[in-house]
Amino acid sequence: MYNHPGHLFLEQHDTVQTIEDVLAYVHFLRRRANLDDLAPANLPAIYEHFGIPTPKRAALPNQQGLLLLPEMGLILINQDDLETRQRFTEAHELMELLFNALPDGKGWAIHQKAPFKHGTKEWLCNRGAADLLMPPKVFETRAREEGVSFNTAQKLSRAYYVSPTAALVQLARLAPTPHAVVLWRMKHKKADETRKNHPGQMSLFGDPPPGPAQKLRVEWVLRGQGFLIPQNKSVPEQSVIFAAWQRGQFTTGEEVLDLGAVQGLFRSENLPFEVAGERRVLSLLEWRNSSGGIRPV
Repeated sequence: MYNHPGHLFLEQHDTVQTIEDVLAYVHFLRRRANLDDLAPANLPAIYEHFGIPTPKRAALPNQQGLLLLPEMGLILINQDDLETRQRFTEAHELMELLFNALPDGKGWAIHQKAPFKHGTKEWLCNRGAADLLMPPKVFETRAREEGVSFNTAQKLSRAYYVSPTAALVQLARLAPTPHAVVLWRMKHKKADETRKNHPGQMSLFGDPPPGPAQKLRVEWVLRGQGFLIPQNKSVPEQSVIFAAWQRGQFTTGEEVLDLGAVQGLFRSENLPFEVAGERRVLSLLEWRNSSGGIRPV
C-alpha cells in the first residue's frame, strides 16, 4: 500500500520553510526505512517502506526525471543517463514528493509550492538528494582527514554509488576551508556575443570588424562556504586552469587569481574532458588567502 512520504512527514513537521526542514525530511526517509545515517542510501528500502513503485526507466528527452503521478508514487527516470545520474535523479524525485505535498501558492505565486519559486525548489531538491545519497558526517570527516581532492572524490563516488562530480561538490560544500567546483568553457561573454551577432559598424571594405576572442570562462559554479565566482568570469592563459584546457592534461598548482569577488592565492586541480568534440575543464578550487598582489583577469 502506497503512503505518500511528503504527506506523512508534514503530519509531524507541519510545514517546510527552510533548508533545515528539507534536511529533516531526508532524516525522516532514512529513519522510517531503518537506514544507517552513515551508510550508502538504500533507495529500494525507502520505496518498499512507503509502498513507492520502483521508478520506471523511459525515454525522457531533455529531462532527467519526472514525478508522473505523485498520489500513486509513480516516477520516471531517463533511461539514457548514466547509472549514477539515474540514482541521483531518483533521490531528487523523492525530494519532489515533499514539495508535492505542500499547498500551492496563491495569486501571483499560484505556480509555486508554498514560499518556494521553481529555481529555489530545484536547488533544495538537489541539496536534499545529495545529503540522502552522501551522508554529510562521512563526507565532512573524509574532507578533514584526507583533504578535498579528485582522488578523495573518486573513492567516495565508488563507495556511495554517485558520480565523481557529485562527490566532489559534496566534499567542497563540507570542507573546512573555502572551496568551489567550477566548469570552464571556451566562449564569449554575453556582451561579446551581442557585438558579434549585431556589429555596429562595417569596415572600410564592407566586412564586419573582427569580434573579440573567446576566453576560458565559467560555465557554472557549485561552491562550498566562503566565496562566489561570477558567471562568465575568465582565467588568464598563463594559469594552470588554462593549461589543462590547452594541453588536454590534468593539472594542479597554486597561483594568484582575480576571480571577481574573490582575489588571492588559489590551489586548483583541473580535469579536462571532451563533450561533443568540445574540450571543457572541471576545476576544484581552494581559496588559500586573500593577500598578495592581484593581477587582472
